[in-house]
Amino acid sequence: MVRPTIHRCFRLPPPPPPTPTSEYPKGKLLNMFLNHSRIQQSRNPQPKSMKSVDLNEAVSFFNAMVASNKTHPIFQWNRVIAVFVRNERYFDAIEMYRRLELSWVVSDINTLTMLMNCYCCCSGCVGYGFGVLGLILKRGFVPDVVHFTILIKGLFFDKNVEEAFWLLCRMKELGFPPNEVTKGTFFRGLCSTGNWEDAVRWMEDMDENGLDSDVGFQIYYGIIIDCLVKKGLIQKAEELMVEMRSKGFLPDVVTYNSFIYFWCHVVDLNKAINAFFEMKEQGIYPDVVTYSTLIHGFCRAGELEEARRMLDEMKSFAISPNVIAYSSLIYGLCRAGELEIAIHLFGEMRNAGLEPDVFAYGSIIYGFCLAGDIREVNCILCEMKNNGVIPNVVVYNLMVDGLCRSGNWKEAKSILEEMEIDRIYPDLMTYNSLIYGLCRAAQLEEARNIFDDMENKGVSHDKIIYNTMIYGYSHAGEIDEAWRVCSRMKNEGIAPDVITYNSLIHGYCQVGNWRMSLGLLNEMKNNKVSPNVVTYSSLIHGCAVHREFEIARDIFNEMRNQGISPNEFTYNSIIRGLCNAGNWGEAKAILNLMVEQGVRPNVVTYSSIIHSLCRVGEREEAYCIFNLMLKHGVRPNVIAYTSIIHGLCEVSGWEEVKYILNRMQEQGVRPNVVTYTSIIGSLCKIGDWEEARNILIQMQDQGIKPNVVTYNSIIQNLCNYGYWKDAICIIFQMLELGVRPDAVTLHVVRSALPGDESKTETMQFLESVIKKQFGIANNS
Repeated sequence: MVRPTIHRCFRLPPPPPPTPTSEYPKGKLLNMFLNHSRIQQSRNPQPKSMKSVDLNEAVSFFNAMVASNKTHPIFQWNRVIAVFVRNERYFDAIEMYRRLELSWVVSDINTLTMLMNCYCCCSGCVGYGFGVLGLILKRGFVPDVVHFTILIKGLFFDKNVEEAFWLLCRMKELGFPPNEVTKGTFFRGLCSTGNWEDAVRWMEDMDENGLDSDVGFQIYYGIIIDCLVKKGLIQKAEELMVEMRSKGFLPDVVTYNSFIYFWCHVVDLNKAINAFFEMKEQGIYPDVVTYSTLIHGFCRAGELEEARRMLDEMKSFAISPNVIAYSSLIYGLCRAGELEIAIHLFGEMRNAGLEPDVFAYGSIIYGFCLAGDIREVNCILCEMKNNGVIPNVVVYNLMVDGLCRSGNWKEAKSILEEMEIDRIYPDLMTYNSLIYGLCRAAQLEEARNIFDDMENKGVSHDKIIYNTMIYGYSHAGEIDEAWRVCSRMKNEGIAPDVITYNSLIHGYCQVGNWRMSLGLLNEMKNNKVSPNVVTYSSLIHGCAVHREFEIARDIFNEMRNQGISPNEFTYNSIIRGLCNAGNWGEAKAILNLMVEQGVRPNVVTYSSIIHSLCRVGEREEAYCIFNLMLKHGVRPNVIAYTSIIHGLCEVSGWEEVKYILNRMQEQGVRPNVVTYTSIIGSLCKIGDWEEARNILIQMQDQGIKPNVVTYNSIIQNLCNYGYWKDAICIIFQMLELGVRPDAVTLHVVRSALPGDESKTETMQFLESVIKKQFGIANNS
């Protein structure tokens, strides 16, 4: 007989079957079972199909069946319990079984199988699973391979690898030879416990002894590869894939999906796409998991067009997108500000008969938060709750982040109160998003209050939270507060990292204390924290701004010697510093180095050099750099155009300046007041008053108001030509437009006026008019 043999095979006697007084965790729905008044009861429950029944409905069925005092077939009880097992509410299912036993309902083999599975899926409860096996034998039922497979799964769940292997080896002896599912469970167990090398050896032994089919080996290879990929051992997984092919076993769609998932997770989409095309070439058709994984990967990388193309492709192959595919794309679209398309996709998902899950709702809510549409956010949140989808901390985190990014920090702050009402506790991500949003909105006092309140709520500060606060204070120029937060961070045993030091270095450079920044660089090195490109770039920029060019040059050279490649910002900072120092020759050499190192100069790079060359009178060289800029396809900005126009005004005729001005406007670059002032001053200098007047009118037509420098340029040149009366008329025109003459204006006019007596009277009159309009006279 089988029964005594089984009892002898166990090293320890099986624990007693569970009783109502056994100690184990109670299910979360226990209070619902015991409080019948909370659930509407039916006298004649008829649970015909339980697949679409949710947990609350299952509780209603169960309580109604108990309260009816009628005898119900065991299969109806099993259907209700199965709802909880499918939803992984194992302790609640166990509690249901206990109530059945108390109600003298006789369980069948299916009930006991579900009970065994529940125990084997709970940590530390596999012993109860063996107790259920004893109960099966005691009640005269015959166990089969399914029960042993469940027990093997439970042993692996508790990391009892040796016991699981021993039981597998005894199964054939006991009359239950392992099937494909049992072996697959064993392989997954070995891999999940980190024993993938043992799994490979065991599979090789099976292959040598011809103990399994080709289909089986294909599955086992897939299981091991999937495990290696999930552990990040991608090279080992690829080697096993090659070995698999060399033995004539082709990877299946599950194996390819594992690789695609990994490459998407590490955002190496080229390799993910290569795997996708390779599986197609091998005649393996992608499934909904393949496409959903790729869509999620493309959305994470911001490649929304590719994600949408994948969605269209899967539809064209009659593969219905699942909620994951839709939710990923909706989230990606919302992040990119494509809310209208996301809303359309959300509707399409519903029309396809798919009920939005918590992530789908969270994604569309995030989109409305980014758009600042609080009313729509509240509507969707209510709809979500009405549909039985309970918002979790991830949804609230998305709301906080979205509201902060749209500048609605007050609404974001109120989310914390709403979370408390819903008994959902904010986590570090919630606080970090809110504090970062408050820092960006320059609400540092509010951020500090939230920061201090975290400890009262039992949430400990971590490095990310500290770095966020330090970043906020540093970028707001409150470097002393940033330093105090850093000191507190150190006192709590949290070591500063490169992000901490970068924020502090930026802050000290911003307030002009570049020496402290250099001291922090040395502290980083002493603490074995490696500086990165941001560290060096901030230091170079800070030293260059404060005209410490030698130090900036030394830091630049040290950076390169450390093997850290400068980026655009680094090069622009050193070039701008050299240009401000008048060392445009070295600035040009750095520009050439920048091109050699494969860093493409941008408009800031060229504009800095052009402006510097024009300022020192090297206008021809500036014009060459300007043409080089155009040749490299870099579109000049208003600074570059204004600098070159100013330079040409000094040496060239009006026609060349006019050509550059027209080109500037054709390129969609709007001239500013400095541009027009340079041109007007140049035209007035050569006495072309009519053209200067036309430019002044064009300037005003463009909505650009001439400033005092513009008018001073006209007045200076009128006085130089002896047209002092016209200059005084220009002053009255300034007054009409609300532009206040300054000391330079009055000094130029006073110098040009003839005769001492008339000069005094005229100046007194002008000053009285200015005083009447502006309240006080200008000091001359």
